[in-house]
Amino acid sequence: MKTIEETYRQRLQMLIDEYGGQGKLSEAINKSASQISQWLNASPDSRTGKPRSLKSETAREIEIATGKPRAWFDQPLDSVMMLGGDYIVPEGYIKFSVLNVKAQMGVGTLDDSPVEIVDFVAVAESWAKTHFGGAISRIHIITGTGDSMSGTIEPDEILFVDTGIDYFDGDGLYVIYTPAGRRAKRLQMTSTGVLLIISDNPKYRDEEVRPEDSDNIHIIGKIKGSWGFKQFR
Repeated sequence: MKTIEETYRQRLQMLIDEYGGQGKLSEAINKSASQISQWLNASPDSRTGKPRSLKSETAREIEIATGKPRAWFDQPLDSVMMLGGDYIVPEGYIKFSVLNVKAQMGVGTLDDSPVEIVDFVAVAESWAKTHFGGAISRIHIITGTGDSMSGTIEPDEILFVDTGIDYFDGDGLYVIYTPAGRRAKRLQMTSTGVLLIISDNPKYRDEEVRPEDSDNIHIIGKIKGSWGFKQFR
């Protein structure tokens, strides 16, 4: 059984990962980065020599500042459970939000419904850091539909999207919004400034977006990976 101090430190680390570093969390909760570091590392108090620890009333303040339910800090990370609508993952794992968003790998999906979190996916923290690095807090999960990206992304695979990249960041896979709707496609820039919208399935034709028409395409995020299910009979 972990002590409350150990649980607080684990929860604090979760927030640091979620916000992308101690500095970002410091800004969100209006506490100094050095104070956060002292709590996290149980640094000895200069007067008493005892390890510094997060106080209960401070934990409540941070829960309010970060939108966590009351007593979120107090829950040990030894099980997967729901607490006041919050999804708690085992130690060594982190969660990604699953959005009610589908990206058509074809002609497009026109959908004006509000974007909402409908579920969470828990993955090993070491795996997430290896594949997404410092972008972990910006990764969201959506679903790809259609077959225009088959060979790279298959229908109904889930897509890990870095929503912090809402601009052309070099050739790669993106979720975009065009007059045809929301789509998952490969983007490639030519030497003449023409943006190619490419379908990896060869039965679909590539499209061109000329510089004067660039307002017709909006980048939602860059696809960093996908997961799928293959059924064998």
